[in-house]
Amino acid sequence: MSLISNLLVIVLSSLIFWIITGSIVRSISKMERNLLTVKEGDLTVLADVKGKDEISTMMSAFNEFVQRIRDILHEVVMLSQQQEAATREISMTANSFADTTQSQAASAEEITATLEEISAGMESISVGTTAQLPNVNLLFEKIQILNKNIGAIETRVISTQQETNSILERARHGDVALRIMGTN
Repeated sequence: MSLISNLLVIVLSSLIFWIITGSIVRSISKMERNLLTVKEGDLTVLADVKGKDEISTMMSAFNEFVQRIRDILHEVVMLSQQQEAATREISMTANSFADTTQSQAASAEEITATLEEISAGMESISVGTTAQLPNVNLLFEKIQILNKNIGAIETRVISTQQETNSILERARHGDVALRIMGTN
């Protein structure tokens, strides 16, 4: 009996060992498939956690690991999108700044050209004024002579008017005298 009981113990121990080992091997095989799936880039896979043994703890840690990778990737995508938006905004601002700078440069060129034209016009006026100065002085001298001549003419006109008034007065007296003589 001891042999049969020893054999029975060995068979039962082997059966229990086989069941436990099979369960462990199946769990490890599932975990290996999950790891290979994640390795290929599929982060949707999760381990089926049953129990509280070391294998279950490892599967739970695997699930947390995959979730953390998903969170990190999501954060990287969000940061990448924010960086892309910021880059677009910087690019638009730089383009706007460049356009404004070009516009201001064109305006500055127009102002410079206008100032050069004004300067040339002022120089031309200055040269013309300098050239006309002798003529203006001559005209002023002639105006002074003309003014003296007009003064002399005015004096003569006044003198002539006075003489004409005097003659007219004498003519009236003469007319009165003639009338008086003619009535006599």
